[in-house]
Amino acid sequence: MQEAINLAKDSDVAVVVTHTYDSEGYVDSSNLDLPNNQAQLIKEVTAANPNTIVVQMSGRAVQMNEWQDNVPAIVQAWFAGQEQGNAIANVLFGDVNPSGKLPITFPVDEDSTPVSEDIQFPGVDGVSKYTEGVFVGYKGYEAAGIKPAYAFGHGLSYTTFDYKNVKAKAKTKGKDKDTEISVALNLRNTGDVAGSEVVQVYVGELPTNIDTPSKQLAGFAKVDLDPGKQEHVKIELDSTAFSYWDEGIDEWIMPSGEVPIYVGSSSDNIQLTTSVNIAADKEEQKADKEAKKKN
Repeated sequence: MQEAINLAKDSDVAVVVTHTYDSEGYVDSSNLDLPNNQAQLIKEVTAANPNTIVVQMSGRAVQMNEWQDNVPAIVQAWFAGQEQGNAIANVLFGDVNPSGKLPITFPVDEDSTPVSEDIQFPGVDGVSKYTEGVFVGYKGYEAAGIKPAYAFGHGLSYTTFDYKNVKAKAKTKGKDKDTEISVALNLRNTGDVAGSEVVQVYVGELPTNIDTPSKQLAGFAKVDLDPGKQEHVKIELDSTAFSYWDEGIDEWIMPSGEVPIYVGSSSDNIQLTTSVNIAADKEEQKADKEAKKKN
């Protein structure tokens, strides 16, 4: 550690590469700490050189609350394989514009999650209870009002994007009267370099008294844009995001009514809002009424 501190003092920029011990077949870690005192390493190197970049290699979330506010950049690199050195160098030197988005939520710490009770994680006597119901992952954070360190879908790049003119449509097609829902918008690269943005569309609470999430990912699209360029983006949405599963009849039920639509760059960074009116068929409406009575 002292060698790293001395080197950081004599450098323009310090890069600390951290990692966890994750692999298929390994027992899940019982905490979200970085192993081997790596958090202390980051703090010491950052104190020696405030221009410290952390490159985090792991297959899971780690808690960063002790040091994340003191570093100008964090690169979540996951496990990139044997070419990881070249890949990270390309990102750090700007040869590649990173455009990845988090497929999971990074909590502030172990106590700031919807599953922080021992019976849920890490479990008691080797048994974990899944008590979240439909509020799994980012949906649980939203339901409990817990602000994460980095939300589901979060990810920055070396450019910026502007979202405008959102419209949502629902139409019924075919003999089976399937409902097709789509969202369209304009996306512009407002920065100085080419880049990619993952436009994310979330569905709000459904018009039923059955418990449904306040936001649920229904569709997304990755769009490549040169500086100053704009593209009209259309995203077809998964109809199950507008439905709930009825255990009594083993079917998806799509209730009729108005459903909020949220468009953004992550689950907690919504840029545009609209809504769509769903006209479910008579059988679905009947099933929804029966489910409401049971509930």
